[in-house]
Amino acid sequence: MNECKCRQPMRIELRTIIYAENIEILYVPIKICEECKSYHLLKSIKPMLVHYMQTIDVGSNKIKVSFTEMNEVAEVFYEVFSQNEEDMSEVLAQTLKEIIDERINALLDLFHYAEGMQDIEWIEDLRQRLSQYSSVLAELDDVKLYSHEK
Repeated sequence: MNECKCRQPMRIELRTIIYAENIEILYVPIKICEECKSYHLLKSIKPMLVHYMQTIDVGSNKIKVSFTEMNEVAEVFYEVFSQNEEDMSEVLAQTLKEIIDERINALLDLFHYAEGMQDIEWIEDLRQRLSQYSSVLAELDDVKLYSHEK
């Protein structure tokens, strides 16, 4: 269920995360509770974001990076949110689910092709990408979507 600990529904927005005071990671999908103001990373996003943060060389230079460049699911959220100017939660959720379904079908086609080629690395990459999409679909049920950063 997509409820907060305070039992209120959560919504999804794209937010900027500040890391190590000088690194901004743009367009990270976050679940937010308006009631208690808590927020949580999507379960499907968290491992990739944590891994990315561990690889960043935290120097003195200010850096801005887009999470959409390193995470396919975040890229889909960004595409859908950018195309829809109004916060029409039902429309956004349906559009997002349709695009994710299309990507899953395309990845499954590639997966079968990779299996035929017996390309173990490609198969594992596709398996991980499919897993991300499956996880995010489960998290989208009964959640509000907002197309802009606040």
